[in-house]
Amino acid sequence: MPSPGKRTPRRPPRATLNLEATADSKPLILNAIRTAYRPPAITALKFKIGTTAVNFLLENAVINLMRCSGAPDDALAVSLDLMGLTETEAAAVDPVALSSELLPAGGASVTVGGSPYDCEGFEITVGNACEFRYDLDAKALDSKRLPTLLKFGQERISLSVQMRDQIPWDVDADTPVTNIAAIIIYTDGVTTITFTFANLSHSGARVMPLERDDGVVIWPYDFIGKPGSLVIT
Repeated sequence: MPSPGKRTPRRPPRATLNLEATADSKPLILNAIRTAYRPPAITALKFKIGTTAVNFLLENAVINLMRCSGAPDDALAVSLDLMGLTETEAAAVDPVALSSELLPAGGASVTVGGSPYDCEGFEITVGNACEFRYDLDAKALDSKRLPTLLKFGQERISLSVQMRDQIPWDVDADTPVTNIAAIIIYTDGVTTITFTFANLSHSGARVMPLERDDGVVIWPYDFIGKPGSLVIT
């Protein structure tokens, strides 16, 4: 057992991945959505992360947070916060070349409430509110005290959009609208990723439009959705 004067170090295994979406990465993106809610469940994954010289193998990992964003002339971008239960040094492997094209802005479509509003950009956030949990079981001196399980909080869904047109919104309504739908599609003509939102509601105060240096007026809107309000296909 560890001596009283020396604490066993905690080593939470986690990593961040930034990538541009392709047919190769679509299956990974789909794993950000829970497979069940009671009890909460999400697909466990395995990652090798590193260089051609050395890799770290992250196992029993889940996507804690995913952000997907797009803008004119940019491909669909994805950022993933990963949390796992074990991390070990593994033999290096050579990078694998992509076998598909990036999903470009030319194949994108964004609608809110069934209508386009000259979208200048968006960000989707899927949060699984994961927490590492540890125990007090005996450990060898100086051994890593790895987490024993991952606890899931409530799923959090949000959508932020920047529009060149104003979205109708009655700020004085006694009951804010809570059934707003939104659909975001990216395709290269072969592979398509579709984000389908249901029952979104406005978040925050009524927006103030922003005027850029080029004279374009941008209307920023934020929406939140209840657990299960986003389907990715």
